[in-house]
Amino acid sequence: MPFVDYLCLARLQQLDAEIDAAYGAGNIELGIERNFTFHRCLYEATPSACCCH
Repeated sequence: MPFVDYLCLARLQQLDAEIDAAYGAGNIELGIERNFTFHRCLYEATPSACCCH
């Protein structure tokens, strides 16, 4: 994705870790919530601003 800068990438990595931790702990709802946040961040990335900041 051309509009994902290093701050957005760090946020995506954090969200990915939170997803793994939630599923690992059996917290499916939190895992799903973080998964939606992860994908929304990707979809909303634009040249002027990444929603992840």
